[in-house]
Amino acid sequence: MPPRLVVFGLLGMLNWVYKWYNPAGRWGAEEVSAAFLALIEDGLLRSARRGPRLESRLKRLRRELGAVVKALED
Repeated sequence: MPPRLVVFGLLGMLNWVYKWYNPAGRWGAEEVSAAFLALIEDGLLRSARRGPRLESRLKRLRRELGAVVKALED
C-alpha cells in the first residue's frame, strides 16, 4: 500500500470521529479505540496464510459495518 494513502486513510478515520461518536451511544471510548487499533494493526499486517481465521474476521467486520450503517441511519 502506498504509505501516503495509508496516512490519509488513518487521519480521515480519526478526524471524523466527532461527527458520529456519541459518549452515551452504543460504543464506549475504549471499544472504539480498541476497534480502531485492531483495524490499524491487523489491516497493515500481511497474513502468511488465508483461511478460516480470515473468513471469521471478515464475517465479524461485515456484522460490525452493518451495525455502523444502522447507527448512522438512526
